[in-house]
Amino acid sequence: MPDNPPAFPHLEAHDPSFAYVATGMTLRDWFAGQALAGLCANPSVMQSVAKLGPSEGAKVIATMVHDISNALLAEREKRND
Repeated sequence: MPDNPPAFPHLEAHDPSFAYVATGMTLRDWFAGQALAGLCANPSVMQSVAKLGPSEGAKVIATMVHDISNALLAEREKRND
């Protein structure tokens, strides 16, 4: 599984032994949210999943955004090697 760092790391001022503190969402969550926004803004995608019904359509969208975010993390890791 690819590395999944925090999306918005920050310096921990009172403890110099930490480079960053992993608080908040992960990079995978950030990528998934961005993919979700893009897919939901696409009328063709929304019309296609609407035909499946609310529950099944949501499952398809959820699978798509997580597949996209995992692919982005994997590509990111390949480029960092």
